Amino acid sequence: MALMSILKNIILALQPFFAVLIYSSILLGTPPLWLSWLIVLVPLLVRYKTTGQLGRKTPFDLPILIFIIGIITGLIVSSNRTISLQAFHTFLASLFVFYSIVSNYKYKKGYWISLGGVIVICFLSVTIYTFTDGGGRVVEFNRWLWDLANSQPDLNLRNYLGHNYVLTINWTGSALAIGLPLLLALALYKGLIYIRIVSAVLFLALFTLHLLNASAVGWISSIFGLTFVLTFWKPWFFSIILVLIGIGGYFSSFLWHQTTWFSQLFPVGSLIARIDFWNKTINLLKDHPFSGLGLGMWFKLFNSQYNTGVISPHNTYLQLYSDTGLIGFAGLLLGLVIFIKLLRYVLKTDQKPYWFGALMGFYGGFISAIINGLLEVTTSQTLTQSGNPSFTYIYLPYLWIWLGFMVVAYLRLTTNPTVIQIVPQ
Repeated sequence: MALMSILKNIILALQPFFAVLIYSSILLGTPPLWLSWLIVLVPLLVRYKTTGQLGRKTPFDLPILIFIIGIITGLIVSSNRTISLQAFHTFLASLFVFYSIVSNYKYKKGYWISLGGVIVICFLSVTIYTFTDGGGRVVEFNRWLWDLANSQPDLNLRNYLGHNYVLTINWTGSALAIGLPLLLALALYKGLIYIRIVSAVLFLALFTLHLLNASAVGWISSIFGLTFVLTFWKPWFFSIILVLIGIGGYFSSFLWHQTTWFSQLFPVGSLIARIDFWNKTINLLKDHPFSGLGLGMWFKLFNSQYNTGVISPHNTYLQLYSDTGLIGFAGLLLGLVIFIKLLRYVLKTDQKPYWFGALMGFYGGFISAIINGLLEVTTSQTLTQSGNPSFTYIYLPYLWIWLGFMVVAYLRLTTNPTVIQIVPQ
């Protein structure tokens, strides 16, 4: 009986990772999708038999339900059911990850530290891939790192995947911009000393890589998230940040006229192109104001109309409206309202060490995501192959993982759960 209890706890602890099978089925074609879902459902059955519930309720259940209705609407009106079903399956997989994380909210701190370690490894892996596989921007101050990376054997992840998928170059900048506020918050706010030290070291390392990655969109969005964390830590920091922004603006004007690499970092032409994409997307949506363009159909419809080859509208909100229409966008807005209300409530509660800092870090990450979403698509990805008109459209689990962690921090801060150990003592 003790062995069965340990096995059940291990299955439930690993539940968030089961969703990897769905992505493998969609992107690699193996295992068969039906088999992946069969395996993914195993921890749900174990949880139901163990607790009598499939998952834990969250403050975001209603907006998620509304968004699901929008997703289904987008699937129904889609002009390419195959592409839309890929998006639908990966959206469900992302949702599965979210509820799996939340349902484990009673697990001890060691479990969450371990999951955080996995995410940090993912950050490092994506960053290494960016520099070794040519997905970033080479300028004067990061050329040495590019030279170092190019002197090593090319990882060439696309060869390992067996596909020639092209990823957007700002993905690493977006991921780090969303993740850095958490590490900063864990380092600054009260908590266990070893967590604060490790978080500070990781923050400095990943912040350095973030600068060297040279993603202007990532830089801008991270300023907002990090400012949020610093301001709630020490309110007087906000004045210092404003002064630093003013000084940065002055030197930016100088660098713009005196160097060539600075204009590479902040290309005006790229911003003008984005505005053009937004205007054209809005024109397309005028013909489908309620349903949107269909789940994952932006790439097909936009390029059949304008023949530009661009893979996304470079705006998360326009992409989501295209996918889910007015219903899904309403769910998104309701989620934002709940997001703000929870923050107001938490700031009035007793500030428990560790979990309060973690929660502020997750909020800071979402502030970065909100800003980043104005210039990039952070919720989904269109994957194309060179010389091939076909494409794959998937929903990304990253923000769902972050939301799951945020809800866990909220529950641990506002409730007193009896912590669970994976292996009983």
